[in-house]
Amino acid sequence: MATEPLITAGSGPLVVVCDRDGPAAEALRGYLQAHWLTDARWLGPRDIDEAEAVLRCDDAARVVMPGLDTLVVALWSDRVDAAVWRAAHARVTFLADSAAVEFLPLLLDSWHAWRQRRRRARAVAGFILSLLAIAAAFAVLAV
Repeated sequence: MATEPLITAGSGPLVVVCDRDGPAAEALRGYLQAHWLTDARWLGPRDIDEAEAVLRCDDAARVVMPGLDTLVVALWSDRVDAAVWRAAHARVTFLADSAAVEFLPLLLDSWHAWRQRRRRARAVAGFILSLLAIAAAFAVLAV
C-alpha cells in the first residue's frame, strides 16, 4: 500500500511546482484545501530549481507537484540535482502519481548512476578527441 508523506500546516515551507493557470492547478488547489494548507509558494515548472533551493536550505520543507513527469523533465534538462531530491524523497508529493513516492529513490539512484556513466564516456571521448587534435597538429607542422 502506497503511503503519502504527511504534510501539515506547521511542517515548514511548502512549495507547489505547477503553473497557476495550468491544467493541474485546480486539482492542486483542492489538495491544498483538503489538507488545510494555505501558505504555499507557487512556482512554475521552469522554476523548479527554486524549489530545490528550498529543499537544500530547510529540512522541514515540502514540495508538491502534479506528477512525476515534472521532476523527470527537470532532471533531463539538468535544472535540478538528483542527489538533493534523493535525500528529500520523503518530503516530495506527486498528486497524480501518489505511488511514485515509493519508487522515487530507485529512479533517482538509477539517474545518478546513468549520469556518472555518461560523464565517464564524455571524458574518454574528450581524451580521444584531444589525442586526434594533437596528432593533426603534428601532421600539419610536419608538412
